Parts: sequence; structure tokens; C-alpha cells
Amino acid sequence: MIENQENLRPQTGLKAKKWTEQVEDEYWATTIEPYDAKTFTGSIIQRQAGGYGLSKVNVAPHLLKRELKHIRRSEIADVLLIMINSGSCIVGYANTTIELSPTDLCLVNGWEPYSLHVPNDTEMLTFRMPCSALEARSKVKTEKLAFKHMEAQNGIPKITATVLNEAFNQLEHIPRGQDRVLLNNLASIVCASLQVMPDQDNDRSTYYEQLIRSVRRYIEKHIEDEGLNAEMIAQAHGISVRYLNKIFEFEPDTAVKYIRSLRLRLFSQRLLTDSSKSTIKELVFGCGFSDYAHFHRVFKRYFQCTPNEYRNRHNL
Repeated sequence: MIENQENLRPQTGLKAKKWTEQVEDEYWATTIEPYDAKTFTGSIIQRQAGGYGLSKVNVAPHLLKRELKHIRRSEIADVLLIMINSGSCIVGYANTTIELSPTDLCLVNGWEPYSLHVPNDTEMLTFRMPCSALEARSKVKTEKLAFKHMEAQNGIPKITATVLNEAFNQLEHIPRGQDRVLLNNLASIVCASLQVMPDQDNDRSTYYEQLIRSVRRYIEKHIEDEGLNAEMIAQAHGISVRYLNKIFEFEPDTAVKYIRSLRLRLFSQRLLTDSSKSTIKELVFGCGFSDYAHFHRVFKRYFQCTPNEYRNRHNL
């Protein structure tokens, strides 16, 4: 499962210096301070592919530090997702600590100093990925997602924990080449769980939620106005278009796409319920569309049929 087959066996009585070198090779690591200054147990089993690494780490009590001098010599910007299977770990950064228990997850940023304090025998699963892969999928800077406590008891975080464990258990049965595809997909699952993490800044989170609701109500109220666009919405809420787009980053659609889908649904409802015998073109313009040809293309792409086909299909 790993190029170095010796790592498949637990290493007992491992010299602290040797352990330091091994951790430094496999992670960004640095200095290690075992509770027993002479020896302690530890093992790393890992699989690397395409810039990703999935590992199981078993360690006795110790303190691992990553410092600026180690960051300066790093060649690749990585982040590390830590998931505790048994035992515990305390992540320290910027005078703050995060206590992790079984089923807990935490993303640490390899470009910031941090420490991992393991107070008892601990097994953890770690998933390493480039910062660029994280940011490309989440569209959020690494520093906004790192050092956050995440409980994997339900929802997407629970799925993430389950998939990571099962992926590690099955890696030895997955041939080279396919493991890269697997770990690449794991990165997407990790990013999905990070995006649904509760925001530790409650005031900021509440403000975002209130603003999103206000924007949605405004769009629904003015949906028939063909002049409704991002500039109009931003101006009505005293924000910039750029900021409007930013608050929609975690939404299923951008503001513009939300307007379009809402108009399409409104049109489809009126198409089936209109009693005034309006023409299709009149209904189109009544729902805020200003370009009939463009509407026709968008409707067909959205519903996979023309308006007439849609009406005939649902009036049967």
C-alpha cells in the first residue's frame, strides 16, 4: 500500500530522531518532542498520487511543531485534513487551540505555523492536498477554511469521514493510476464538507444569511422587471456587484442564474395556468425576459423541450 513496505508494520520503540526524520519526509514537519525522551511507538502508512496523500498515523504521546523555518524551505503549498479515529489531538495555531476527539476533523494550513499535541495514544487519518486544489474546488482562499473544528457526526462531514476511512481501507486493492482518480474525487468531497461547516463568526454568518434572504426577496418582488440585474440588486442593498457575487459563492446559483431560473419557472407556471389566452411571446415578456430568441434557447436547454412541447406534455 506504500512504496516503503516497512511502514506496513507498526514500529515500536522508535528512536525519536528517526521518527522526526520520517515525519519530516512524509509531512512538513519539524521538531518532535516525545513524552519519553528516548523512545516511543509510531507508524505511518500512506499512499501518494498526483499531489495527494492519504495516510494512517499511529503515535504515542508527543508534540509536533511546524515553524517558520520549515515553511520557508517548503516547495509545495499543501493543506492537511486531520481526522481522529481514536485518542485525541490538540491543534495549536496563533495562540488558539482546537481540541479534536474521535470523528472530529480539522484542516491545517501548511503555510502557517502550527503544532499538533497528542496527549495519549492516537490513531488519525490524514488527507493531504495542494492548496491550489482546495481553492479551485471551494473558490475560497485556504486561510478562510483552515483551522476550523468540524464534527463528522452527520451530513456531508459524516459522509466525508466514512469515505476517507473506506478509501484508505481499499487503497491496497486499487491499482496505480486509479488511485489518483480516487484521491482527486476525495478532494472534491472534502471541499464539499468544508463549505457546509458552521461559521465560527456567528455575527458574520447571520449577516450573510440575512443579506441572502433580503436579496432573494428583492429578486422575487421585481422578477417581472426586465431591467432587473446584478447592478440593480447591488445598488438596492448598498453593496457592490463584486460583493453580491461573493455572497452567492456558497449558493447553488449566482445571482444572475437565480434570476434566470426563477423567470423560467414563473413562465412555465403561467404557461400552464394562464386563462387570459395570452400568446407565448406575451407571457415571455411578462416574466421579465427582454429577448425572445435568447429566452427560447435558454428554455429549451433548461427543460429539454420547446414551450409548446412543454405545454402539450403537461396538459395531457
